[in-house]
Amino acid sequence: MPFVYKFNQLLILPTIKEKENIMKEPLYNVSRQIKDLIDRNGGITLFELEQNLDASYNLIFLAIDSMVTRNEISLKRCGKDYFISNISAKGKLPVEDAYMNEFLCQDV
Repeated sequence: MPFVYKFNQLLILPTIKEKENIMKEPLYNVSRQIKDLIDRNGGITLFELEQNLDASYNLIFLAIDSMVTRNEISLKRCGKDYFISNISAKGKLPVEDAYMNEFLCQDV
């Protein structure tokens, strides 16, 4: 591990791998919170998700993007909002996914 002397003190600097882990921890925590909310509710709109999380928009969007890329969640546009659900729920929907999303996201 690299080290530097400064004012007669030994400072230990984190390695690049340790810095990467530090940066990934908030993303992992927000992703876990999103998955928990989706599992509990069966699906959630982006607006509801933002209301339930205490995280920056950047972190929320990065977590959603990461999970969609890894095929962990499904993201569908519904009018002016987005609906987020589990990938496993897509096969269990009783009707077509597009119809279901329209039904769930209608303006009342």
